[in-house]
Order: sequence, then C-alpha cells, then structure tokens
Amino acid sequence: MKCLMIYVMLLLVVNTVSAGGGGRKDTSRGGEAIATFGYPYDEIGWIGEVVMSPTHDTLLFLTTRGIFYLPIADLSASPQALMMDNRISAVAYHPNGLFIAVGDIFGNISVIDALTGDILHTIQPDNQLIYALAYSPDGNTLAIGDGGGNIRLWHIPMGEISIIPNAHDYYVTDVVYYPQAERLISVGGDGLIRLWDVTTTDFLFEVSPTPYISYLNISPDGEHLIASSRNNYGSRFDMNNPDTIEEGEHFFSSTHADFSTDGEWLLLCVGDEIQLWTVFPLQLYAVVGSVSVGSDIAMVDYAYFIPNTDYIVSLNGNHLALWDITQAEIISSDDE
Repeated sequence: MKCLMIYVMLLLVVNTVSAGGGGRKDTSRGGEAIATFGYPYDEIGWIGEVVMSPTHDTLLFLTTRGIFYLPIADLSASPQALMMDNRISAVAYHPNGLFIAVGDIFGNISVIDALTGDILHTIQPDNQLIYALAYSPDGNTLAIGDGGGNIRLWHIPMGEISIIPNAHDYYVTDVVYYPQAERLISVGGDGLIRLWDVTTTDFLFEVSPTPYISYLNISPDGEHLIASSRNNYGSRFDMNNPDTIEEGEHFFSSTHADFSTDGEWLLLCVGDEIQLWTVFPLQLYAVVGSVSVGSDIAMVDYAYFIPNTDYIVSLNGNHLALWDITQAEIISSDDE
C-alpha cells in the first residue's frame, strides 16, 4: 500500500512540475527528465551524499550543514533538517528504516531516530575520522570504517566493540555486508577490496582492482559486487567463486550503482549518463537519460530505483531529476 501511495503521489508531481534542467546536448542519449528540482545551497548546504531509505520512501541528504530528508512522494518540497551538524562525515540506515547511524570527523558515532533526529546511543572508540558505516542484515551490528584504516564492529545490543586493526593502509572508504552471511566487504585508500569473517574478524581474501574505489554495492542475492569511484572507474566481481574473484570484469566506468530489488537490473551513473544494465546476461540495455546544468554537461552523482514504479531519481550536485524508465533509449548490441 505504501508503494502504491508513493506511485500516485509521483504521478501528481509529474503532472504539476515542468521538466527543467534544459540545454541538453544534441548528442545526449536517452529520454528527457520528466521533472527536475534544485535545492538552494544557502538553505541546505552542498549535498555530498544521498542515501535511499530501506523502505524506499525517503531520500537522505548528507550536506555541508548536516542531514536532511526528503519524501520520495513529494520531491518538489524543501528537504527538511534532521540533524544540523557540519562535522558529520558518514551515515547509514538501519535495515528497518527507523534508525540512522551517524559518524563525524572526530570519531563520534551516534544512532539517531530517523523521524525526530533524537540521539539514542553514542560512542567514541577513537578520534579517527569516520569514512564508512554499514549495518548488518539483522541490524544488530554496525561496521565502522575510519581514517586510520581500522574497521570496528559495534555490537549494539551488548554494547561491545570488536576491531579489525589495520584492515587497510590509509583509510577505509566503504564497507558493505553480505545479504545472507556473516561476511563483510571493505575497500580502502590502498585500492584493495577485502572480505572478512565478522564472527571471528578473520581475513578471508582480497582483490586489487585499482586505487580510488569509493563505493561498494552488492546485489540482493550476494552474487555480484559492484565497485565504483568518483574517478569514473567500475568493476564487477563474481562473489560465488573466491578463487577467480581477482578476475573482476572492468566493463564500465561509474560513480554510483544501484540494484533493483529483484536483482535483475542495475543502474549505473556513467559520466553524464544514467545507464540501465541487465544482470543476466550482464550488458548495457538502455540509457535512461543524460544530465546537464544549463548548457553544460554534468556528472551524475547518484541514481536510485523507486521500486514498484517506472521511475528513478538522480542527483548531480544539488540538482535532482525524476526519470521515466519506459522513455529510456534502448541500446542495441551494435552500439556497445
């Protein structure tokens, strides 16, 4: 019922907001955005990260001023402040969507109420800048990656913290849990992607795709890992075969990736394009659209599916756009 309500509200948004962000180049591929929105820097600051809630009904913005939220069903509204603090460096939703983990540049980690912003728990295991946060699938453990290359596992119900010291040289840029297993994947400033057993904190294996990997995204079934970066680099790894995982396939250059909830589709932000890929077989299927600001081509920072609808949302800078997948430009095999 919630997804149906979101779909109806989005239809209202599409019918009442004109598509902006014009000036697309004639060579751009894909359809036009059906609605665009700009969020003033003097009101919310610069948007550095966007996270979709597990319930797929809210966008969370981490900005230079703090944390703001925006209901998917009302994209034309102004983002609302949830926690005003310019020291925040990382955020992560609890799997139930009711709580948000927050890390800052001084090593503080808090759990806040996702609706009110009230602080429920706080720890400071070290004074290292917090780069990455991720909840375990059951929501009982929070993985914390810091600027010293360490990974800490905060077992919240028991209040205990275990540590994987020197998990990476330099800093830990991202951490992500396997969907169905007690394993954690991390990537660091050393360019290594490493797999850990979180019950023992034992190191299992690693791959070395390239430096500067910023984001990790794992498919719902845990079979595919997407590694991407701000430097327009991306790789796909088969997680079923550890013996050959180092043969990661360099098949695209992306800054962000998002799997559909059924795991059959993959959204990639590639330069100024939002691309739609099939997972089985793994290939480019369509270009949803290309973004621009005025007459200039812009880089897509984030793109997310809106489940149970034909829509996706993308963000470049402080500009958000709504797209209709059915209007995407199908790419034939001859164009690849």
